[in-house]
Amino acid sequence: MDRLTSLPSETLWQVLSYLTVHDLSCIRLASRKLSLFADHPSHWRHLDLTPPVQQSTETSLSRPSSSPSSKPPCLKLWNLKDLQRLIGPHRNMIKSIRIWGVRDNIVRYILLHCLNLTELTLCGWATLSDHAFKHIHPETKLNRLRLVGAQDQPNYTAMDATTLAYLLMQCPLKELSLGCQVHIHAQTLLLELNRKRPAASSTIDKIRHSSKGSSLHLERLTLSTRRTWSSEHVVALFDACPSLHHVCLFPAAAAGGFDLTQAKKMNDTTDNQQDQQHYVEGTHMTIHRST
Repeated sequence: MDRLTSLPSETLWQVLSYLTVHDLSCIRLASRKLSLFADHPSHWRHLDLTPPVQQSTETSLSRPSSSPSSKPPCLKLWNLKDLQRLIGPHRNMIKSIRIWGVRDNIVRYILLHCLNLTELTLCGWATLSDHAFKHIHPETKLNRLRLVGAQDQPNYTAMDATTLAYLLMQCPLKELSLGCQVHIHAQTLLLELNRKRPAASSTIDKIRHSSKGSSLHLERLTLSTRRTWSSEHVVALFDACPSLHHVCLFPAAAAGGFDLTQAKKMNDTTDNQQDQQHYVEGTHMTIHRST
């Protein structure tokens, strides 16, 4: 370690640039000089986080195998203490996180303590409940949230329409992608988003009511559905979210398997359209707001 600290600053910087954040979190404890280099914000602004290699049997999940010769898929999960030890000293530097193997308490910790976080991508879990998203710091800057899931895992998310409405109202979210097994009841979501508005003569009038004073910032929504969303629901959602201009529904994804590559291809194909249109390809539907 003494030989490492004796290196010229430029060389030491190059060496540390090849290390993972796990390595940096350890080497920062060796000396004040290494801490100065390892704690530099450039290392911590954008993070790809996987659980530490050493995991106990309690932090990994596997499903029973039907045949003795096949290996069951295993998903390693984060332990909260490990995550706190890793990003705790640098949480105010972090701008984006892509993380594998999350639990409810992992998501809660990130949403509560990473105040400057603007992008969060969850790439694998066994089950997430709505408790993961119910505790958000009031000064959060999160504007992009993506739930991707992992292969060979259930990727179920017990987020209901009420929790989603709370999330949209508490975060300055501009982009939301729920590419996982989740069921959002359209009518409930719309009523939750509109429940603070003046009473209207009918339910549909209340849903379609103008929202000029809304604090909702949502611009793009990609959602796995169970074929419960109609065009009327989407139009009402446009009314509830004045900044929303792009909605992409994937009914088949709710049964498992969300193809972000295909979603991006569809989004790129339709981004330049000027009028509100419906694009249906198999079970996929993309709708743009008219301008």
